[in-house]
Amino acid sequence: MQNIFDKTKFVDICNYHNQTIDFLKEIKKQTDYFPKKLINFDMHSDIRCNYEEEFICVYNWVNFAFKNYGINEYYCVFPKSIFKNKDFINCLFGDVANLSKRRAFYGNYTKKKYKYSDNSPLIQNLIFDKEKNQFLTEYSCLSEEDFLKKISENKNYTPVKVYFCTENNIPNFKDEDVIVSVDGDYFANNGYDTFDDFSYNPENIENDFTKFLNCLKEKHIKPLYLSLCISPNYSLKTDEISDFFAQIKNHCTNSSNLKFKHIHTDVRYDDYDYCVVFFDKTGSEYSFFDVSNNGREIDKNFALNIIKEKYNDMEDGTYLFSFYVKDCTNPDTGETYIKLYPDEYFIDTY
Repeated sequence: MQNIFDKTKFVDICNYHNQTIDFLKEIKKQTDYFPKKLINFDMHSDIRCNYEEEFICVYNWVNFAFKNYGINEYYCVFPKSIFKNKDFINCLFGDVANLSKRRAFYGNYTKKKYKYSDNSPLIQNLIFDKEKNQFLTEYSCLSEEDFLKKISENKNYTPVKVYFCTENNIPNFKDEDVIVSVDGDYFANNGYDTFDDFSYNPENIENDFTKFLNCLKEKHIKPLYLSLCISPNYSLKTDEISDFFAQIKNHCTNSSNLKFKHIHTDVRYDDYDYCVVFFDKTGSEYSFFDVSNNGREIDKNFALNIIKEKYNDMEDGTYLFSFYVKDCTNPDTGETYIKLYPDEYFIDTY
């Protein structure tokens, strides 16, 4: 495993995939150099097309990587088994009007009957609008001449390539610098927000780890920057995934340590209560003076522990801290517990 990661300069393990942007932000403080190619092993594309993106979530973080870090090629690596699913292909390349899931990469392949090939990935030539932070699919079915003309007419437009791959047909990256991101749901997806015939067996997760490492080795994928995401909301076997990622991080012996504020920003709002806490911080002392909790009881000490863990390097001051919370029950033990996520957009100083 060692030689795969001997080029890795920065590595991080996070819980939620939007936190890869936290990782890239910290790297930016150290260097201005970013590889132009991003490889993501995932059960989802994590791209949003044709929507103006303002807030970072797990399903659109790649938009922000393109906007802020000069990336112009994206390799989205899916498990091979899902390419057998006709609904999946239609979701990526079908008519938008017929979709029940995410926005399609409608364009390059609208008039071609796609069949999976182990020899070559599926490629989309798209326009990225840097001002609106969105991938545009409406021009991708144009001729090359008209496509380039559209780009020349708008200073915010830039051409990008999106490759849909598997471990079999992803290109060779020998002697190339790349950013690599890995989502835990690639190995053991829980079925949420994906297709029903996903056939990876989480009982064989060790075998899937091995196949992943073999892919990196065979395709000469040596990440310069490496983000490892556990994705507990989307993954089964998260303990095994965490252990595997820890092993990888230990093999990145040439990497530098970075300090992160990992903040979860993607919450299914209908499932959670929205709460707000006002507090003062003076040194290591925290004092609450108001809680807006929509009628539910909130354990202030529990909220305080979250604040101390995630924001312990805050300067002294008065803060508003908002978060989402719900009561959960462990199906095995029957014990109840609280699940809480902070909301990045409402960490304010007063």
